[in-house]
Amino acid sequence: LTGSRPSDLAVMATGGGAYKFYDKIRDALGVDVSREDEMECLIIGLDFFITEIPREVFTYSETDPMHFVGPREAIYPYLLVNIGSGVSMLKVTGPRTFERDYGKIGLKSTTIASSFGRVFKMKKDAEAAALASGQQVDGQALPRGPGFDDGDIARSLLYAVSNNIGQIALLQSQIHNLSDIYFGGSFIRGHRQTMNTLSYAIKFWSKGTKHAYFLRHEGYLGAVGAFLKRQPKNWGRRGSLENAGPGLDELQEWRKQRAKEEAAASATETTT
Repeated sequence: LTGSRPSDLAVMATGGGAYKFYDKIRDALGVDVSREDEMECLIIGLDFFITEIPREVFTYSETDPMHFVGPREAIYPYLLVNIGSGVSMLKVTGPRTFERDYGKIGLKSTTIASSFGRVFKMKKDAEAAALASGQQVDGQALPRGPGFDDGDIARSLLYAVSNNIGQIALLQSQIHNLSDIYFGGSFIRGHRQTMNTLSYAIKFWSKGTKHAYFLRHEGYLGAVGAFLKRQPKNWGRRGSLENAGPGLDELQEWRKQRAKEEAAASATETTT
């Protein structure tokens, strides 16, 4: 929102949908559509959530599902693993300062759905034809035990993919000497098995020296980041983030003060 008149309105959009639905959004709403860089918006959104929103960052385990992490004096550098239709790994060294480490490793939907579907269908058709003619499949009689449900197959694939992403993320953090690993993106969506698998992979491959960090609003990093790029002046508790590039010292000082205040409040509660 840049003004009160319809002609002053604008929609901030990021990601693939910002390009795919650009014309539809502009024609349906009659407003300008500003397409922002996806990766930059992710970083701006994540920085906002981990510095401005209380009880946002947490670790996950089966025994302690949501263990919230308190504010730290320094948040940079860190690794952001954004999991959506693809996987992007970003090394972040400061406000709006990042580089893509591993790139996008997502596969086209036709690669998986179409190819695997054809293979499974061909196998089923061959087995059905063999059974109808009284033949054996692969020279052996087919087992009569229960088969696998689609849910079982999907769960196994989810475990395999999540474990692989966790291992690659840990390797990237070791290569670039990054202690903090944040996971975001709509693929996670608070799904317990996904978070548990990623957490286990990071903990296992790092021998317990690193943790996987998750966010309560992991699917909104890009949207919030796009908004913050064009936020009204003096919006938010610390004013505009538009000039956050050289303001790293101010950010760190603010986090120190916030940590002191929370420590003092905790000490007061303990004494009372």
